[in-house]
Amino acid sequence: MDGDPDTAWTSPEPSKGTLTLDLGREQAVDRIRLAEDIRHGQQVESAVVEARTAEGWQHVATVGTIGASRILALPAVVTARQWRLRIVASRQAASIAGFELHRSRV
Repeated sequence: MDGDPDTAWTSPEPSKGTLTLDLGREQAVDRIRLAEDIRHGQQVESAVVEARTAEGWQHVATVGTIGASRILALPAVVTARQWRLRIVASRQAASIAGFELHRSRV
């Protein structure tokens, strides 16, 4: 998120927490890379990625475990300015080291 491998966002408590990104302008995305700070162990058991479109927050992807790195390929390009990762279930408080949004297709 900030390019520093020694920092991470930590959920306020197990199985709860929402990390929101504002890109500053709408951008097209078809790949999402998530990464936990595994120095604290693999904690996430389930999470949801959502994008805020003209219709409000839209479900984009569901993921089980994340671990050191998980890449989600979206079935279609999604264009949005705001994105969020909601932790649905985790063993302990989750530490997210990476939440990257990419466009691989032209």
